[in-house]
Amino acid sequence: ALCKQLESANLFRQAVAALCSYFPPAQATTTWVLVPPEQIFQVLLDLHQKIPKITREEEDEENGDKKSGDSKEQVARHTLWLYSVNTLASLTKHPRHSIKELALSSLRTALLASGWSVRNAETWKHCISKTLVPMLSDLAANGSAGVQVAEKKQQQQQPPPLGAGGADHKSATKKKQVDLRIAAATLLFQTFLQHMTTLSAMDKFDIFWLTFLGSIEKFMRPPKAESPRSASQLHVHVTEHFKNLLLVMAASGTFKRASQRSPSGQDLLTLTWAVLERFRPDLRRQLQELAGD
Repeated sequence: ALCKQLESANLFRQAVAALCSYFPPAQATTTWVLVPPEQIFQVLLDLHQKIPKITREEEDEENGDKKSGDSKEQVARHTLWLYSVNTLASLTKHPRHSIKELALSSLRTALLASGWSVRNAETWKHCISKTLVPMLSDLAANGSAGVQVAEKKQQQQQPPPLGAGGADHKSATKKKQVDLRIAAATLLFQTFLQHMTTLSAMDKFDIFWLTFLGSIEKFMRPPKAESPRSASQLHVHVTEHFKNLLLVMAASGTFKRASQRSPSGQDLLTLTWAVLERFRPDLRRQLQELAGD
């Protein structure tokens, strides 16, 4: 019913904010549930799918000129789409793991299984650099800090599962945090790959690519000997995804086309190797061996 009543972008934002207020606070007990989180996320996804209809109806009322209306509608649609995506990403910061997991799953659906497509390069650029990369950084930082305070309290109040000792229960909880980081990294690279054609058509794709490379550098640097095992797992996962992305870009001619459009005239693949040489000199040899196979 809520989805059918929306008539403007402002009402959309109000509805999303109202829905998010129903998530249980960190200090609430595990039995405190006003609205099941699964239902909230389903409504958020339903609202996400309604964005084209909302923006189209809003422009039809304000502007009778179809050409101008289409342009304004597109801007409004992308702005509202980013708002919806950012809202889902922000919910991965919730102190409860179950809500983090639902938020990440819903975000994946919104980005990869949407009923309508976004073909604007700037929108995907913003989504990757301002939403997905920071989300991965936040999840990685929270995971390395250990189990969340709220979850620790729940462990103290509840006995470990039958057949499992306290150490095993703690290990299982920590593994959940690792899974979230890996899932976030997978979503980041899947989104980049799925929209690589749109992104690479940007005039300044070379700058975007080098900036992206710099933002994921910290995840591909070899972890220190004293680093937790989870850091090593994330390092391997991100590195493998990056190698796949770079091979696809090279094989599809993305680097060549971006270099031809670059005002500097510099070869983008050569610049990429130069950046990688600083912190992962072994990657070039690995990638060349894979390309040779």
